[in-house]
Amino acid sequence: MRSPSCSLVCPAFSVEAIRLVWKEVDDFQNLLGCLPRDIVSTKLSGPKSESTRTFLLVDFPNATEWSHVRSRANMIRELTFSDSDNYDPLLEVIQRHQINLTFPELYLPPPLRYGHQEIPILLPLFSASSLQKLEINFDGSNKRPVNKSMKTLLAKAHPLRRIEIGATSLPEEAARLPKLRELDLKFTGRDGERTEYSPGFESLVLLDTWGPYTSALAVACVLNSPNMEEVHMSLMGEIIGPRESLFQAIASMANLTSVSLTFYDSGIPQWADVEPLLSCRFMSKFSIMLGPSGLEVDDQVAD
Repeated sequence: MRSPSCSLVCPAFSVEAIRLVWKEVDDFQNLLGCLPRDIVSTKLSGPKSESTRTFLLVDFPNATEWSHVRSRANMIRELTFSDSDNYDPLLEVIQRHQINLTFPELYLPPPLRYGHQEIPILLPLFSASSLQKLEINFDGSNKRPVNKSMKTLLAKAHPLRRIEIGATSLPEEAARLPKLRELDLKFTGRDGERTEYSPGFESLVLLDTWGPYTSALAVACVLNSPNMEEVHMSLMGEIIGPRESLFQAIASMANLTSVSLTFYDSGIPQWADVEPLLSCRFMSKFSIMLGPSGLEVDDQVAD
């Protein structure tokens, strides 16, 4: 018999059953269900086949009603949002009235992608959480407020182990995360790209980047982790500076086991450029590709 069913028979199971029910919430709407029905309303917009639901507060909840929502939010460990739902107006009310709504047990927040205008409002909700993974992809008009929210979030002592981020640059605060093991970077534009970062990432094991050559090189040059095992890079644009710079930066990661590099719209690396990687004695997988055609760059390199 499931614990929620047991709780209906034996009150002793009720506390544990409630925690199990609220451990994983597959839609933020379920949390709003803790409020009285006449307080929250929805408005449909757009084509019928791709309609968006916008959630609105018809009336402002009282302290007891907010307390009920918070007590459930405190139990949530995994949370997702529906892509067809818009919580902007409701979240703005929470922010404007400084409602203390946080998720202290949350370790897996919903993926936050470009077009979610609520990102700057959502991120502060996770500031007290125990996040282990963060997936966020943003650009465009909301870039500045998102950057500010990201810095605030990453400045907290989260036990983040993996970050997937799409942005024009990498927030400096990410380099100081003490338990970060996997970093997946998608640089979304070349304007404002950075070529210098502060050293850090001391616990990193895996780096995966996609974007301008200069941005990827800037990140590779500041990795201080002695535990790096995998580096995967898709590099766009012209190779600026000595060709061997990137390979020397990668070769400094002595414990690497796997390296894969794909060059788009750039010159072809020569064997002399790649040679520093021979110092990686644990290397078991190594590939260099050129452009979308997937041609191997050099017979010697392929060997």
